[in-house]
Amino acid sequence: MVLVNTKLYNGYGILMLLVTLFLPDITLFEGFPTFQSIDFLLPLGAIALFLRRKELVFNWYYFLLGLFIIYIPFTMFINGNMGVTNQYFEIYKLLKFGFLIVYFSLITIADISPWVKPTFVALSLLNLIHFFDLFHFNEILQYQYAGDKNIEFFGKNTLGMPTSKRMVGLMSNPNNNALLFLFFVIHFIKEKMNKWDWLWLAFSLLMTFLCQSKTAMFAMGGILFMTFLIQLFRCNVKTLISIVLIGFCFVIALAMSTNFFEHSAYVSALVDGRAMESGSVMGRLETWQYLGEMIIQKPIFGYGPDKNYFYENQLYSENEYVLYTWRYGLVGLLFFLGIISGPFFVVRKKLNEIPHKKLVLFISLMLIGALANNPFTEKHLMVLFAFVIGITFCHFNSLKKAIHE
Repeated sequence: MVLVNTKLYNGYGILMLLVTLFLPDITLFEGFPTFQSIDFLLPLGAIALFLRRKELVFNWYYFLLGLFIIYIPFTMFINGNMGVTNQYFEIYKLLKFGFLIVYFSLITIADISPWVKPTFVALSLLNLIHFFDLFHFNEILQYQYAGDKNIEFFGKNTLGMPTSKRMVGLMSNPNNNALLFLFFVIHFIKEKMNKWDWLWLAFSLLMTFLCQSKTAMFAMGGILFMTFLIQLFRCNVKTLISIVLIGFCFVIALAMSTNFFEHSAYVSALVDGRAMESGSVMGRLETWQYLGEMIIQKPIFGYGPDKNYFYENQLYSENEYVLYTWRYGLVGLLFFLGIISGPFFVVRKKLNEIPHKKLVLFISLMLIGALANNPFTEKHLMVLFAFVIGITFCHFNSLKKAIHE
């Protein structure tokens, strides 16, 4: 007897993904951490998953994730922070991450694929409305999506004078927004590309470059390198087309962001050598040095998920390797690396499969993005990464089942 209709189950999973990408966080009480809209959908999702529990296939990755979840309160205990409520939300985020992987591991790529392009189109339209500041949409982003200063100074410098634009979007942050669109870039990469595939790839590249994110530029280079390494692309005419396409989209995005080169582009600092002199980079380096000195004092177990320390000192780690080492020590850093890269080792024996090759690119995106941002800590990107891992596990499990049958 079928306890949960598969279409309803899949539809609910798609709904959870869509509310994550499109709806703002919700504040229930003053001074209380915000909740994602997806958080209110999880109980019903848990019931649906429980009714399909006999179909689940587990692997060692879930065990690793479980150990990390247990380890976090241990770091809280040894640092005397068990009574600090908001630290428990870091445990909740990882529990949600694991739950979503399990949930999406019962949804096939074929079931989710028809929703990708419409979702991308809708996100792109909203981002372009924001970019051109139409219909007072930026006011909604500023006050409903916590855009704050990223929207207040959108297209302006700190003196209020016009400058180049960095597309913030629904993510409320240009770097996170760029990483979001890089997820779509990876999706649109195919071994065999027709003219429509090139158009989808081009538009996703354009949206990425409109965010003017230095982190995304480095990630783009890493993704391109990995496509050759795993032979998703080969050195042929297709390679030449892809390089020309990237360059073309970059120039178009630069022209749009700078009002046709009237202003200096934010990412131009990568080319002219000003990147290491910019305030954002120097601010990161100074913060990393400060946190690094603290890490030396507690290198093994760290300080626990002490969110208040960062709030009170107005610190932004902007590097997840530093953040997880500070929070959970070298043990925590190993856990972090295992959680991000672990799915690759689950599917590596079937790396000839396209979804598994794509997973390598998604993992590379998260690892490179973590060098100068916090993509895994960012709630929306964490959900998206869980979705990617889950549906890839579903594909891997179906292959194993087919072999055994």
